[in-house]
Amino acid sequence: MAAQRYPEAFDSVIADAPASDWVHNAFSWLWTAHFQFSNPAATISAAKLPAIQAAALAQCSATNFNADGVINDPRLCHFDPTVLLCSAAETDSCLTQKQIFTLAEIVNGPVNLQTGGRIHYGFEPFAAATPTFWDQWVTGNAAVPRGAHSLLTKQFFANMVFNTDSASFDITKINFNSDVARTENTPVAGRPPADVIDASGPDMQRFQARHGKVIVYVGWEDPVVPPRGAIHYYESVVAKQQAGSAQSTTDADALRKTQDFFRLFVIPGMGHFTGGPGTSAFGALYGAPGLANDRPHDVLSAMEAWVEQSIAPDRIVAAKYVKDDPAQGVVRTRPLCPYPQSAKWTGKGNSDDAQNFECIDGPRGAYPGGVEPARLR
Repeated sequence: MAAQRYPEAFDSVIADAPASDWVHNAFSWLWTAHFQFSNPAATISAAKLPAIQAAALAQCSATNFNADGVINDPRLCHFDPTVLLCSAAETDSCLTQKQIFTLAEIVNGPVNLQTGGRIHYGFEPFAAATPTFWDQWVTGNAAVPRGAHSLLTKQFFANMVFNTDSASFDITKINFNSDVARTENTPVAGRPPADVIDASGPDMQRFQARHGKVIVYVGWEDPVVPPRGAIHYYESVVAKQQAGSAQSTTDADALRKTQDFFRLFVIPGMGHFTGGPGTSAFGALYGAPGLANDRPHDVLSAMEAWVEQSIAPDRIVAAKYVKDDPAQGVVRTRPLCPYPQSAKWTGKGNSDDAQNFECIDGPRGAYPGGVEPARLR
């Protein structure tokens, strides 16, 4: 938001899991809560999360699974939740047909139920069993019985859209057709909500013209801010670069121009801000410190080098500590690569050592090729 609205205020911005499209992000939370809690027979308990995570990882092992249990790029994997269907009596190791439908919708994300058009994005299941991930946000646990998605949804829609008492507000009554437009247009202080709380505008040319720099990072397993939404936003900035060029510009040229001032890092195995099975220690605001307070290992130092020395962050080496505690030692290191690149093991040397990985080009888009996931019916 600072880079978009106040381009003269800062020389650089580091954004940690920004909910840039807050208005539609709220529909991702609502979608989860709707399918999870509207019908008790379709509700998934937290006790089933280990089975869900194991099934998701097992399906993706052939092309995208490292020995550390982290999916490098969920876009390259098709997770079919029907493999979890109970063959006999229901247990914590399987799902009923209605629970499978709930899981599929949580992963796929919200659409307009009348037109089928996408509203926003869903949440990846590959670290669902990590404490404080899905149990806290999606299924609910002892501390948050109905999950924080329900809590956030209720507060947002009751107070900012329907102007009613949040305690008695029933989120299951929100319509995924007409209430989308209502949410987009209900004024807040006389202005549309997006003008007040969103930072989804793709035009960053004033900030770019001042040689400003932006680093955004988000975890692939973030249970709060859908990572595909961050990719969608980045691609919108690329498209704006191409459309706003005075001369004919190819998509590849527009991507390079965007990368000259804006880098997106989507971090395998990381949750909201930090945590998870991935290498999430790189000097992030809420995470553990990186291996060293220098450009190769620390995101703030990397930004300083970019602004002051014009050294762009082509990779940042992140660490995974034992129990996420630097004092207990390092489990592994990995390079974090700027989108659309991702890290690939060279096939030589220790796969727990970042020096044995290279950043390679990957596919573009929240759903590469624009191929949306098939919906269970």
